[in-house]
Amino acid sequence: MSADKTRRGSIEIATYERSEKHFRLIACPFCGHEFDAFEQRWVHFLDEHGPEDAGLSPKGVRGDSGEPLFDDPAIEAGGQR
Repeated sequence: MSADKTRRGSIEIATYERSEKHFRLIACPFCGHEFDAFEQRWVHFLDEHGPEDAGLSPKGVRGDSGEPLFDDPAIEAGGQR
């Protein structure tokens, strides 16, 4: 089964017979890292990027105010009440 492959930014689009499409992330949209064929993409995002790379607030901070997400140090450290 052959496919017509096109690239749109960091995504490869393979269109197979009967117009079935498969999408594959081939490069990191944040830093341009080219993924190997069997490289697990989530490992790269977990190890190399944070929320700020996607335009989000830093981990543990609410919005642009810089206000901490938790007031209780036990919860902030990952503990339970």
